[in-house]
Amino acid sequence: MTVKVTGYSESAGFLVTAVVAPKDSPPRTSWWGASAWKANTKDMEQYREGG
Repeated sequence: MTVKVTGYSESAGFLVTAVVAPKDSPPRTSWWGASAWKANTKDMEQYREGG
């Protein structure tokens, strides 16, 4: 199971989309970062709309 998350990165200075995977099963509070990239237009729109 993975989750796609979009949020503002202070260190990068722009919106980033990341794929994360839980370290525990069932998922709790610890996650592995699988991949990340600069958010595309669709991800930016969804982020600004809150969904």
